[in-house]
Amino acid sequence: MKIGAHILKISAAVLLAALFLSNRATALTCGEVKKAYEDYERITLVCDNARIEIQMLERGVVRVEMTADNINSKFDTNMTLPGALRKVRFEWSEAKGEISAEGVVVRFAKNPFSLEFLNAAGKSLLKMKPDGIDWSEDGAYGLRFERGAGDRYFGLGEPLPTPAGQKITLDYSGRKRTIWNRHLPPADLGLPFLMNPRGYALLVDNSYKAEFDFSKPGEASYSATGGPLRFYFFSDPSMLNTLDTYTRITGRTPMPPAWVAGYMQSRYGYYDAGDFRWLMDNFRSRRIPCDAFVFDLYWFGQGGMGNLKWNEAAFPNPSAFTDEMHRRGFKSIVIVEPQIMGSSINFTEARLKKIVARDEKKQAATFEFWGRPSYLVDFLNPAAREWYSKKIRDIHETGVDAWWTDLNEPEIDTDEMVFHGGTRRNAVHNIQALFMHKGMSDMYRKDFPNERLFIMSRSGFIGDWRYGSNVWTGDVNASWDHLKNQLYSGLSLMTSGYGIWNSDIGGFHGHPAPELFTRWMQFGAFNPIFRAHGHHNLREPWEFGETAERNLRSLINLRYRLSPYLYTMFHELNAYGRPTMRPMFLEFQSEPRAFDEVSEFMYGKWLLVAPVTAPGARSRSVWLPKGKWTDFNTEKIYTGPADVNIDAPLGRIPLLVREGAVIPMAPLMQFIGEKPLDPLTLHVYPGSAASYYDVYEDDGKSNDYEQGGYAITPVELSPRGKNIRVRVGDREGGYAGMPESRGCTVVVHGAARPAKVLLNGDSVRPGSASESTPAWSYNTLQRTLKVSVPRTAVGFTLDISVN
Repeated sequence: MKIGAHILKISAAVLLAALFLSNRATALTCGEVKKAYEDYERITLVCDNARIEIQMLERGVVRVEMTADNINSKFDTNMTLPGALRKVRFEWSEAKGEISAEGVVVRFAKNPFSLEFLNAAGKSLLKMKPDGIDWSEDGAYGLRFERGAGDRYFGLGEPLPTPAGQKITLDYSGRKRTIWNRHLPPADLGLPFLMNPRGYALLVDNSYKAEFDFSKPGEASYSATGGPLRFYFFSDPSMLNTLDTYTRITGRTPMPPAWVAGYMQSRYGYYDAGDFRWLMDNFRSRRIPCDAFVFDLYWFGQGGMGNLKWNEAAFPNPSAFTDEMHRRGFKSIVIVEPQIMGSSINFTEARLKKIVARDEKKQAATFEFWGRPSYLVDFLNPAAREWYSKKIRDIHETGVDAWWTDLNEPEIDTDEMVFHGGTRRNAVHNIQALFMHKGMSDMYRKDFPNERLFIMSRSGFIGDWRYGSNVWTGDVNASWDHLKNQLYSGLSLMTSGYGIWNSDIGGFHGHPAPELFTRWMQFGAFNPIFRAHGHHNLREPWEFGETAERNLRSLINLRYRLSPYLYTMFHELNAYGRPTMRPMFLEFQSEPRAFDEVSEFMYGKWLLVAPVTAPGARSRSVWLPKGKWTDFNTEKIYTGPADVNIDAPLGRIPLLVREGAVIPMAPLMQFIGEKPLDPLTLHVYPGSAASYYDVYEDDGKSNDYEQGGYAITPVELSPRGKNIRVRVGDREGGYAGMPESRGCTVVVHGAARPAKVLLNGDSVRPGSASESTPAWSYNTLQRTLKVSVPRTAVGFTLDISVN
């Protein structure tokens, strides 16, 4: 969203005031360990000035908490879920200063106190410096660790664009990272979680204003202005496994509604129902698929931020209008904010109900926002969450499908504000959006228990994703530099816990040329959320000329055809914490080059996406990890590791398929759910070893999947010399409305012309298939074999022989 120059000045002042804690006066340290004992499944170390509690948890996790005078240990950040990991048996020796459990060893030095974390093989992973914890009387504290050869630091949230001329890297080595949510613009969402490829990760369970510092030789440190001194150490050589464990502690991302896999159209500049009918008419008449429209400020009237109610002058009958949208296959997402302006119908009510931030005199804290006196809803207050969520409930009952929570860093708060329980800004600023979304989620669970909540937010914090929230990068510019940096921002966030993300395609500020818009759309088509947006400038796919419209229609069609693949990735995110967009190192951790690649990424396990981010480029270099790779667009096969040059005419994005891939695809449709997944098309790319893939399906809208209401179709791809077996298993499980049977088409890529094709042991003839007769055809130019299998309620096996 939009901010004025005066707010930018305030934000700059806030940034300067935040820097920061490097010279804390009257620092205290733990001192010497005087006593160590086992108590309630933990080890407690009693030091001169503090008490250290160490809990050993399953999956190689260690929870460490220090309590001491002046440390605010009782503050509940809501970042983690108590009891998410099981406590495990451990062995310990006070004499040796060692605690060991599954996958991890903790050593403690007594004088002065320090900790060291090792893996099960005895390799040192993270070592605290002697007296590596210090704090001051105001509760500010620091943690200092040794930094050695091979240490690299990934994660830590969604960063600002890299300044021009500086190297874009996901590694924070040699840099600092502030944990203080802000929108300069664009968004800067710092999260206190990092992963190190040497085999560990660190989560600091603290929402206070803080900073990580990796700029000093031989040292890595974390400093906070206050809050609990509590952290989790993860010992695991696999970064994907670490994300699984981390999202068990912080909560899983729920399944989004199925329509989220489609295309979303947005623009600050759609004023009324007529504008949205114009959109509906154009998308359907032009045969460009689309599933949702985003309603910016005009849905409630620009001067009424905080109204939380339809502007019925522009939308005379909101319920009838959303019904019309639903009949035509469109969903609505409306913008809501935590600010309540003086011009809002809720301004007086919010003050009287005491649900806004207070000043030091316990009066409603008033600040100027867009030239109007305004309040800030205090979401730490349960009454405020309930009040706000009831407004959301009333809007939802008019037929609104999802939510766009904006300005919720919050964009403006002040040090003079007092929040629920007497907490101050440095404690709660980072988690206002988290509690905002918690309130909405609690309301949905109570009032709409079998509906999925979908929130697209400008801010959040660790654990926010478990409330159905995802984030976008805020008000980016319509520039090639900002397009390039979207990869960096999104991939960094993907290693921090969020698995669903997007950007304003085309850039919010400015007007993109057709080439820039096309290239950004190509990148966005392989983001979890595919949404164009801009500040009153045109962002519709048909507004950039006939060539662009043709290219973008083809691109959006591909997005919809690949929707079963994306929806299965949503399941992997929900079940295992695996992000949809993956930095190369998440899939190829053993290859050092993978940690330096930021211009390409894996879309799930099987597709490598290499966006074009330079004007005029019609090809680009792509790094391929070890193995066989097939160009999705041309069927050309490459062998990695290698740097290859891939053609990228304006209508095409470089897209390569990893050997062993099974890619499920849907029929062409104008919106998700318009047609059943029938036939299910499976594109397979045989490799040198057997591979496995599970196609996930559910009803796309309810929470029945949480109780087992979903189906899995297992697929096994087995090379047998020059021959190939494809086994599609029986669907496992089920859900309401699941079709009893369907057809299936298997497309084998890189195949030689077969001498024989068998379906369940019976010969299949070449030619055209019928309702009851299978058939195969071969494309000599593309080297693809297509086998059509008639409608069936059970699995089947294809054996393809070339000799």
